[in-house]
Amino acid sequence: MGAKQNELKPWRKEQGCIPPEADAAFVCQMADVLEVYHRPYDPKRPRVCLDEKSKQLIGAVVKPLPAEPGQPRRGDYEYVRHGTANLFLISEPLRSWRPVAVKGHLTTADARIKLHKTLPITSIVVDH
Repeated sequence: MGAKQNELKPWRKEQGCIPPEADAAFVCQMADVLEVYHRPYDPKRPRVCLDEKSKQLIGAVVKPLPAEPGQPRRGDYEYVRHGTANLFLISEPLRSWRPVAVKGHLTTADARIKLHKTLPITSIVVDH
């Protein structure tokens, strides 16, 4: 008799926005965001999305062993930290336009100012 499969899979998770209970203001704001996504394409009023992510920069302490036939590249779990970098993705999805800026220090406000100088924007969707 084989082992019984566990129904729980704790390593799996779904993540999203869980709205507060009975919060009409939240629902109203989400409706506004969804309305922006349903607008038809207008090149004079581009729909632009802005997202950011902080990324830790790491390096190897021990030189990794290269891949060989039948053996993947192997590395040690120990690492040295080399600081962080901020990634800013600015996209206009309906035009397939998506430059990425990598900066040592740049705030979301700085990115918005740069964005407004680049495009004639009337609406921005920020993932927060």
